[in-house]
Amino acid sequence: MKNQENISIHLSRVCMKSESKQKIDQEVCISRDLMIEHLLHGRIVDYRVLSCIVTQQDALQLLVKNLEQTGHFVKNKPEDGQTPGQVEVAQVLSPTTEENVDEESDVNVEDDQSDLYQPPLNQSWDNKLRKGMQSSGLYEKHPLDCDLLAGFGKYLRDNKNIPNFKQEVANVSRFLFYMDSTKPSLDFVKNMEKSRSFFTKLANIGQKKQTIANYMKNLKRFIRYNITSTSLFQTDRATLEECRHFLECFKDLQKSMSKQVSQEITGKRYMQMVSVAKTPKECLALLRVAKNDFLKIIGKAMNEDSLLETEHLHVLYYLESLLLLKHLQRAGVIKNVILDEWLSRSACKLPNGENWTVIGVKKHKTSTQQVSTIYLDEEEDSWFDTYFRHVRPAFLKNSNDTEENERFFISTTGNPIYNPSNDLQRFHAKYNLPNITSQVARQVLETNTKASFTDPEKALVADYLAHTTATADRQYSLKTTVNACLGMKLISKVAMSSESDSETAGPSCASTSIKGTLPSSKKLDEAQTLKLFYHHFPVTVDGQSVKKKDRQLIAGTQERYCYDKWRSQQEKMRQDYVIGKMQLKHSELFFYIRYYENILHLVTK
Repeated sequence: MKNQENISIHLSRVCMKSESKQKIDQEVCISRDLMIEHLLHGRIVDYRVLSCIVTQQDALQLLVKNLEQTGHFVKNKPEDGQTPGQVEVAQVLSPTTEENVDEESDVNVEDDQSDLYQPPLNQSWDNKLRKGMQSSGLYEKHPLDCDLLAGFGKYLRDNKNIPNFKQEVANVSRFLFYMDSTKPSLDFVKNMEKSRSFFTKLANIGQKKQTIANYMKNLKRFIRYNITSTSLFQTDRATLEECRHFLECFKDLQKSMSKQVSQEITGKRYMQMVSVAKTPKECLALLRVAKNDFLKIIGKAMNEDSLLETEHLHVLYYLESLLLLKHLQRAGVIKNVILDEWLSRSACKLPNGENWTVIGVKKHKTSTQQVSTIYLDEEEDSWFDTYFRHVRPAFLKNSNDTEENERFFISTTGNPIYNPSNDLQRFHAKYNLPNITSQVARQVLETNTKASFTDPEKALVADYLAHTTATADRQYSLKTTVNACLGMKLISKVAMSSESDSETAGPSCASTSIKGTLPSSKKLDEAQTLKLFYHHFPVTVDGQSVKKKDRQLIAGTQERYCYDKWRSQQEKMRQDYVIGKMQLKHSELFFYIRYYENILHLVTK
């Protein structure tokens, strides 16, 4: 087959030589129309589409070069020195890309759950950790549709009711490939030493302890599946006993890893404690910076004006960021809000007359305790309603599924959003702001509520956040819509007070810090150090003075500040102790207090 210079001559001599001239002319007109259509649309290719099809950068660049040499135009190409990932961030593209997701982390992946699904093979990674995994061959795995793994996946999906089972099956497949690259089998139970080396290799590459613990958990579940849910008992008793023996030996390895995970978490919390703390203003910087653009776009949508795809995506990202940073919701809550929960939202009127909207979300991290709730004021409710009526239907047009997706938040492809945390990171990058995760925002704003609110107000905030299982057990039984709305108002109060402090400071704030007033981050640092000091040296009535070298070991340069606070607290405690123990007249009481102060001065001098 080759191109013809004159289509009418070619048709009359070869392809349609027995047809009439009228039919040949008709075919020529059709060919001319197709050629014009190709010139208008067929020669223009989107670089983003190519990068989704061809994942290896070298092959992608060759393909782009070949297309340009043959007269095609490739739009949205990255500029010189700019990576494809930067192009996606700059243009706020589809949230379904997985560039920032650690494949080995214990994440929930909501996508096609077909038994025939296979993740991309031979994918090249830019991340240092992923490069290490790839170079070590630990990304290699057996096909997931083989009998051994397909049965395990079906067991997880149907028996264990795990919708995101593919990550677990893939982890087991990698382990089996490491043990035997020829075929997946249960022969690994005979080689405990090599099995240990797999997890040692993961640790040497730099995988986190929690990731390695996830691999162990997945492997243990795979072995239990073969023991309890297959015909191994009838077909191969010897392998069955070896599996049981392997599990017994595997327990020690899991216990050791569990301790390392605890140490890893403790170290992470320590770094969070000693590092310079974020302020509420820093956590909400993205919402302030992006709000003007958002209001312009949402105004266009309310006026029924057509929006660009990037504008649709801006609305989606802003609403996700609003729920993560201001409403302090978990990413799992945002990801799992379904359409019925939005449509069945209810109104709540506060004692002061304010109207709020209540959205209950059944599926989230602490769903075994209670329904998570989102509370929107009147303005925010109008924003979400605009997204539902104008932005979401535009996304649904790109979906191949004829049925409307049940999730409230969907991506530009019409599928459920992949990871709200990734979207938040991209949105920060678009405005050149440091990334603030939802976890950091929750910690900072909750810390500020503890510092300035009463116990009942703290309970309202904890109630709204559904912070931990312990909090859920303690607070959920008292949960009401009015209380939760008040909790959200308290969180907003922290953010607003932070902004007003910075605005009212004005130009004099710089001179104030020069005169000696500590900045907010320094004050938070002192508070954290003091808390650590109290933890190591509890204040008691009969406590002895703390030596300077011991104080410096814990508080460093702030040892004098912490020790003065410690002494003041102990002095007050001793006074209260004396007053409580001695029922004396005022004159006698004054005498004992003066006597006590003299003794105290000698002891703590």
